[in-house]
Amino acid sequence: MCLHRLLRALPRMVVLAAGMVVCRLQAQPALTWQANPDFGKVLVDATPGTVALSPLAGRLPTGGATLFNGTVAALSFQVSGPTGNAFTLSGFPGSLTLTGGGSTVTVDTWVTNLSAGGVTGLFGASPTTILAGATLRLPGSPVAGVYSNTFSLTVHDDTANQSSTPAVTVTVTAWIGNALATLKVSDLVFGTLAAASAGTCTISPTGARSVTGGVMAVGSTLSAGALTITGTPSAAYTVTLPLSCTLTGPAAATLTVDTFTSATTPALQLNGSGSGSLLVGAKLAIPNNATHGAYTGSFIVTVAYN
Repeated sequence: MCLHRLLRALPRMVVLAAGMVVCRLQAQPALTWQANPDFGKVLVDATPGTVALSPLAGRLPTGGATLFNGTVAALSFQVSGPTGNAFTLSGFPGSLTLTGGGSTVTVDTWVTNLSAGGVTGLFGASPTTILAGATLRLPGSPVAGVYSNTFSLTVHDDTANQSSTPAVTVTVTAWIGNALATLKVSDLVFGTLAAASAGTCTISPTGARSVTGGVMAVGSTLSAGALTITGTPSAAYTVTLPLSCTLTGPAAATLTVDTFTSATTPALQLNGSGSGSLLVGAKLAIPNNATHGAYTGSFIVTVAYN
């Protein structure tokens, strides 16, 4: 057999070169939601004010703003990514308008628990908890109601693959009410009395007068104390009356008023327009040989939201 035919008869040999395939998987940044920011309940009078919500959910009011009870929460979430990589939080609005109740309020000046209160940091070996607060800016006498709005937040990996998390919606909420205010309509007037001996004179919240002992009712000019209350529509409130007060008359003579009573309309709740009325009565004690003359004094009634 010739050499040419021999070579053709041998099976062909195929040599495969083994290669190495390298694939590096880069960890992606992640954002795990925990809590939306809630400024809680805030009361505002006719003076504009602010409420600063800290990253630790503390609140600091200024101006006409007063803190009320209710749930308060700072913005809270966790971020994770390649250990040691730098990240940036993106999406905090310069100014966010909250709507509700017929007015608008704004939220701005976001502050976090990161370095210098900023929006940058480094991914750690375990998830990093981010806390953030902001400032709520309020006009004077806003319409009461629940105010809210949303914005989108992402976490961006500034190193390596330059990737970002999907946007997460943040809902910002604040319950805003009108501060309680009172306006005196009439004083508590016991009228003119004659006293042959010790006794008492009582004015009821409806303005009815009764006397005991040696006291006689003479004049007809008398009245219960009356106040108008304004505040958040349909809100419940409490009334705190004094235990007693002192009236001062001629030559520094004094008389004591105690046993204060009250009546409200509606009953300890403002109406749908945010107003109500408060009537106050009390009992005047007159001792034997009381000095004749006019006696006056003052007392404080405290009205507060329930």
